[in-house]
Amino acid sequence: AKTCSKATMAVRSEPPEAPERQFAVLALYLGVGLCGARLLLKSRPAPKGRLPSPERQSFEALDLPLCCFSPASDAHRARWQLRISLPFVLADNPLDILGILSFCKRGQPSWAGLTLCGLLPVALKDPFQTRAITSAFEARAQGYATPEFLEHQLHEGGHEAPFGGVVAFLSLLVAMPGTVSWSTLLLRVVSAGSSFAMAMPGAAKAEALLEKSRRDPRVLLSYPRLERTKQRVPA
Repeated sequence: AKTCSKATMAVRSEPPEAPERQFAVLALYLGVGLCGARLLLKSRPAPKGRLPSPERQSFEALDLPLCCFSPASDAHRARWQLRISLPFVLADNPLDILGILSFCKRGQPSWAGLTLCGLLPVALKDPFQTRAITSAFEARAQGYATPEFLEHQLHEGGHEAPFGGVVAFLSLLVAMPGTVSWSTLLLRVVSAGSSFAMAMPGAAKAEALLEKSRRDPRVLLSYPRLERTKQRVPA
């Protein structure tokens, strides 16, 4: 019993993981993507969508999680929507990369392989998130989501997010108590939360909007029209 107690204490007193190298790899990855996006933006035309009105207030409240917050205008509402959605959409892929590096460091190749299975479809289409970052810049310039941003949202939330979220959740569920550091716990919780709460619901909305825009291209050319269409999409 004393031996088991000492072993447990030794496991719990392990020094926290040093994530400096993992973040260095991630910074290099994002840096390449950002440079590529800057170059790609120079060759692309400006978004064609009509800017949200800075004076008109067509909608009473924001979507979740700020549904009780009343914006002053359409432009104010659109800015808040982008502030909420852009970071989570862009962070989902880097979180999975950090997850793979963390699993490899902890000697868990099975979890790393499963996460990679979800990451590969997105990575093959957009290796360094160049097009994702470009679409985010264009959405910010237009003032609301562009078709390219919705396409990325659909592809990432429909393929990568379910794998990454489930793997992050299950890896915590089966972990032995006391063997997970605080940094690992935070990474897994944020990864699963981002996938389940933001990426996957966003992908469902994006798919419905893109489907409706194929029948009526005007849906994505006006912020009020896009929002009215989104509100008719079943939750």
